Amino acid sequence: GNYHNFMKAAGATNKTGNTGGSFGLGKGALFAASAFSTIFVRSRFGRGKDVGHLFQGKCRFMSHEFGKAVRRAVGSYGLPGQKPVRDPDMIPQEFAREENGTDIYILGMRNEDNWADDILKTVLHNFWRAIHKGELDVTVDEQEVTKDNLKKLMLKNFEETGDGTDEHPNPLPFYLAYTDIENQKRFEKELPTLGKVQCYLLPKEKFPNRVACFRKTGMLIQLKPFQSPLVRYAGVFLCENDKGNEMLKFLEPPSHDKWDKNSSNAKTPEGKPRRECSAAEREFIAFVRDCVRTLAATDNKKQMAIGGLEQYLSLPADEDEVIESLGPD
Repeated sequence: GNYHNFMKAAGATNKTGNTGGSFGLGKGALFAASAFSTIFVRSRFGRGKDVGHLFQGKCRFMSHEFGKAVRRAVGSYGLPGQKPVRDPDMIPQEFAREENGTDIYILGMRNEDNWADDILKTVLHNFWRAIHKGELDVTVDEQEVTKDNLKKLMLKNFEETGDGTDEHPNPLPFYLAYTDIENQKRFEKELPTLGKVQCYLLPKEKFPNRVACFRKTGMLIQLKPFQSPLVRYAGVFLCENDKGNEMLKFLEPPSHDKWDKNSSNAKTPEGKPRRECSAAEREFIAFVRDCVRTLAATDNKKQMAIGGLEQYLSLPADEDEVIESLGPD
């Protein structure tokens, strides 16, 4: 079950359908954030007289010699045999919980003076879509992040034309591309493999010429560049139907940071990309590329038609266009 996969199993998950991760590796970030590689987990679940409780600590090190014995890499705080505590009277009061849910305590968290600011900006960057949909509320230190104050926090923490970096990206251009109804260009299409998809593009000076990609979870997957030499823009791609969401999930590697037909889940047992996964990737790229080209063609503010000029120009292609020109897989 969920508890076993989270606390006991390595690289295991039981997530299916429209859930987020599929490799069971993200939980390792909790131990990496601890100076002692140690966490405590307290969970309360069930209803009425059937309320259940779980409490256990876990540390994760390297296997090592202690005296003449070889010790395992994993240690625990709980009952003998590395079993969790299920009796609420035995759980330390510091970990008391009155409502259903799960608390995770990171022992000796590695942090700097501005840890709350860093986490807040990371939440806004990666999960603004889920927060905007009202499916996620986050509290960082004492700062609540909800659908109601999302815009205010975005404008406060980021500049519209700020470049951002890979380590500290700027989500504001993409948030505006989705929410600026008056100036955005909206595209929607039913694709054979991915089903109904949407693309929102907002042309503006100094925007990054990238598209923020989301599926049903509302978590940012990637910022995909699509070349547009005639107009600067920021964009958002959404695929939130069940069919397309499941297919895109196959295209994600353990880091969940791109859609790639060469991801392990997207391959056959023989190691070749599955046909439907290759089709899904092609449909996504072709759809967004067509949207960007349409945007450039309809942005009349900075265009002038000069007959015959195209024979003297060689516009740069993005990597996907170069690969496509070489032929099919």
